[in-house]
Amino acid sequence: MVFKNVPFGIVICGQPNAPVRNISIRHLTILHESTSGGFSAALFIARAQDIVLDGLHIDEPCAIGLLASHGAERVAMTDCSIREARQDGMLLLRRVVDFSAESCIISDNRQSGLLLCDWPLPAGLDPLDFDAQLRHRATHAIAFEPGDPAPCRIFLSECTLSRNRKMGICTDGAGYLTVDRCQLHDNQCEGITLDNGTWHARISGCEITGNGHRGQQTESELREDFVAGDARLPDGSSSVKLPGISMDNAAYCRVEDCSIHDNYGEGVKFVRAAYRCSVQGNEIENNNRGHSPGHLHHGIRIGSDPSQHKGQHDFPSSGNNILDNRITGGHECGILLNEGTALNRIKHNTISGQNSLPIHPWSRFANRIRP
Repeated sequence: MVFKNVPFGIVICGQPNAPVRNISIRHLTILHESTSGGFSAALFIARAQDIVLDGLHIDEPCAIGLLASHGAERVAMTDCSIREARQDGMLLLRRVVDFSAESCIISDNRQSGLLLCDWPLPAGLDPLDFDAQLRHRATHAIAFEPGDPAPCRIFLSECTLSRNRKMGICTDGAGYLTVDRCQLHDNQCEGITLDNGTWHARISGCEITGNGHRGQQTESELREDFVAGDARLPDGSSSVKLPGISMDNAAYCRVEDCSIHDNYGEGVKFVRAAYRCSVQGNEIENNNRGHSPGHLHHGIRIGSDPSQHKGQHDFPSSGNNILDNRITGGHECGILLNEGTALNRIKHNTISGQNSLPIHPWSRFANRIRP
């Protein structure tokens, strides 16, 4: 099916007090050739329950491939693909609950493969009036508020998220995200970010490799990330590389039994304000692939970076567990604890091949570090 000159291709949306139910789309290819802008999407789901997508393929959509928003509940995708979207492959915005994707491919999109957001809804605006929200300055506030409706109970299994120009998976606030036995490779920014109020995410059994090269970011994007002043490398990429997995303002998240290797920056990076998260039983090998002059990357960095945006929390990462990992290859340090980090438990890790120390306890505060 080809849709032209409309903001959305297929729309599955009921009324505020009467959601549509029990809709199936099977074995269909969608082309969306409208003018890109705002939140336009090839497939839009809101105020809808018990939706099945099977064998759905969205190719080269003009903006977002699949947008699920206000009141999308119990959506199941199987054997679907979204490729070469001019924005994000999939965007789950605010109250999206019980969304699953199994054996799906999300690749080569101009923003992230999957973006999950709890962006606040300014008072008086309709939750589905995306144009008005884009014009309102409060829509993209960084600060996490517990009352913000967020995507919750999102489950990905045996999916591939690759070669996206930004992240494979980016959470800007989400709860109970599970990513199980997925492949996240060669995304230009992080493989996975767990950011801005993400809680109880679980990443398990995944292969996360080749991410963080940062070869396709614009100067304005680098300026937003506060690294525009760093010279680009001869291949045109930023000299400040990104990790396989990033946690920033995240709590109770777990990374378990993953293979995290050959990423350009760190293997796993706790940027700031990561609390009670765990990294356990992983193979973390040969990251620091970028060899960036002046920018050292480690197997795992437990960080205390200052805040970058107003309203962002910036306490040093604390109370995290780094247990039973095998950290090998040319990382600057196997594990680095930045100054101010506290009450982290480092135990039973095997570390070898690093350029400097196996564990660098830069922090002067109480951390429990054992062989």
